[in-house]
Amino acid sequence: SEWSALSIPGVRWRGPARFLDQAPRIYRAARINLDLTRIYQLDGWSDRVFNVLANGGFLIANRTQSIAACFEPLPNSHRSP
Repeated sequence: SEWSALSIPGVRWRGPARFLDQAPRIYRAARINLDLTRIYQLDGWSDRVFNVLANGGFLIANRTQSIAACFEPLPNSHRSP
């Protein structure tokens, strides 16, 4: 995997996480989980949005119409100009 070739101080690639038992622990343990929309899916979301939130993680995602419609009102959302 290309991730294993990265050299970032303090970061160690541990391989892919098993979805049912490892991913929930990772989502909960991470200080911040990111969900950035892919270029070909600008008005959607990935299942990571729900997986992180369902497992008690903190998520930062770019605002899309789909996410806004699902979570309105967004009390702590920020809209860039």
